[in-house]
Amino acid sequence: GLGNAAARVKAFAGTLTSLGTKIGAAGVAMTTPFLGAAKLFSDTGSQLNDMATRTGLSVEALSQLGHAAKMTGTDLESVEGGVRKMQKNLIGAAQGSTELQAEFMALGLSVSDLLKLNPDQQFESVAKAISRIPDPTAKAAATMKLLGKSGTTLIPMIDDFSALTHEARMLGLVMSDKDAKAADALGDAFDTVSEMAKRTAVSIGAALAPMLTELLGTITRVAVSTLQWVDANRSLIVTAFKVAAGVAAVGAAVAVAGIAL
Repeated sequence: GLGNAAARVKAFAGTLTSLGTKIGAAGVAMTTPFLGAAKLFSDTGSQLNDMATRTGLSVEALSQLGHAAKMTGTDLESVEGGVRKMQKNLIGAAQGSTELQAEFMALGLSVSDLLKLNPDQQFESVAKAISRIPDPTAKAAATMKLLGKSGTTLIPMIDDFSALTHEARMLGLVMSDKDAKAADALGDAFDTVSEMAKRTAVSIGAALAPMLTELLGTITRVAVSTLQWVDANRSLIVTAFKVAAGVAAVGAAVAVAGIAL
């Protein structure tokens, strides 16, 4: 009776263990996509937040520009380079560069008026002014002068600037400044945990270092002794190999004979 009861308890425990394992696996399968989404949110928002800090553009504007850039075969990094070059030229014009002032005036833009706008509006104004240039050669030249040598890669985006940025807003592809800051904070938390994990591994390695150093020293001494013995007994090694090969050949012959029988 006790044996029967024990068997039932054991079977019940096994059922619980199996059920718990399945529930745990289901939980992992369910949470993994959420964690992946959180990591993607963190990476995307952190990139936009950092880029906004470097350029002065809002996260919303960068989100729109990112979509526009992707749709026209370029990327947000190229857009950032063009924005920073434009800002540098605008400051140069404001500081008295007649050449740069003439470049902006050729587009129908006033440097003093541009300086009153925020960075989002400044880039939009310059982009739309460039898009209105009918001659492709003149357009490329103006783009390179105001947005840098790689600015020509932005021409397809500039030509369809309004439609693409509007599309980004309509599709809900625009991230808010608040979300970007939250993503950046989450990214910092991820980085902190990663650094702590690395530091823990380093501490474990430091604790094991003396023992492992001694062990590796012993292994090295044994390896040296083995190498010396092999060098001193090469003929014995060859003989041992021949014996092993002979044994293998006899085994194969016996196997063949067994198959034949």
